[in-house]
Amino acid sequence: MSPDSPAPLTRRELREAERRVASVRSTAPAPVAAPRAAPLRPVRRARVGGVVALSFVAAIVAATSLPATSLLTAEEVQAQGLASSFGADLRRGAQSFVAGEVGAETVARDGFGVQERKTQTNVADIVRTSDSGFMNDPNASIQWPFAVGVPVGDRFGYRNCAGCSVNHGGTDFNPGDGSPIQSIADGVVRTVIDGEGSLGVHVIVDHEIDGQLVSSVYAHMQHGSAAVHEGDPVKVGQLLGLVGTTGMSTGPHLHFEIRLDGVTKVDSYLWLKANAGR
Repeated sequence: MSPDSPAPLTRRELREAERRVASVRSTAPAPVAAPRAAPLRPVRRARVGGVVALSFVAAIVAATSLPATSLLTAEEVQAQGLASSFGADLRRGAQSFVAGEVGAETVARDGFGVQERKTQTNVADIVRTSDSGFMNDPNASIQWPFAVGVPVGDRFGYRNCAGCSVNHGGTDFNPGDGSPIQSIADGVVRTVIDGEGSLGVHVIVDHEIDGQLVSSVYAHMQHGSAAVHEGDPVKVGQLLGLVGTTGMSTGPHLHFEIRLDGVTKVDSYLWLKANAGR
């Protein structure tokens, strides 16, 4: 054994050394496991998803802010405009409707009565279409102002009429424009006026019936159609003029009056009913 070598440990010293080592091991801190690294997020996918979401929101905003017609074709826009126009017309009631032809019986109003506006006709047409309540006797000494029965319009007396006389002084006959008007009895022409007063073109004939002066008035005749002159003697059934719409009239018709003593107006329709045909 070298003099520099340490002396061997005794058994007691060895056991003490082992206890010290064991004590150190039991008090040493346990090793700490390293924290597991978090997995990397798919950054690209998240970014792409965000872009898609933003694009979708932008599309919704654009769709709600743009007018509906911006998504239509030019033809569809034009059709939509026409539909809107017709819809507006329907809501207004189609006030601007224009007929190609005017019917034969359009209501018209004048100063003496509410008339039926008729297209021009002739006596044969009047005979075929007459719906009057009278018939004329062509052989009688007192006749109706037309050779055949014709429709009768407004009658004599009071009426509730806006824009025309409320006290109607005669009877309105509606045979059609240009129909011939005849004298109801023998007599003498007192008045012939071709003007535009309330009666328009009109003729007045004085008759002596049952010893009494009775005057008959024929109004609204056509200009230039008067077939007699003042002072002319006339026979029953003689042509006096043609139905027109002169004066205070908006539709062709005859305004006919009976004036007793040449002045007093009476119901001319009832007078004819009582006297025509004898």
